[in-house]
Amino acid sequence: MLTVILIAALFYIPFHVGPPVLLALLYGQDAGQRMEYARAVLLESGTTMFVSLGAFFWLWQDHLLAAVLIMIVMMAVPYWRVWRYRKTALQNS
Repeated sequence: MLTVILIAALFYIPFHVGPPVLLALLYGQDAGQRMEYARAVLLESGTTMFVSLGAFFWLWQDHLLAAVLIMIVMMAVPYWRVWRYRKTALQNS
């Protein structure tokens, strides 16, 4: 069980948090807005990561497919916010 937790955490956390935060930094107009975007995405990534890892560890022994699907869907949620930031940045240009 500990091995599964470590493997899931080591591979899931960097891919769940890193790219959305870096993308959010690209779409801010100034330093203040970039930090605001990064904080919002980091908070959302942390929340969805906590929920998805909790659901995964709760379901992985009995319903592995459902657990993996939850992780994939939750990984896409922060990108939704980044897409909205990109859309706003394109409208303001």
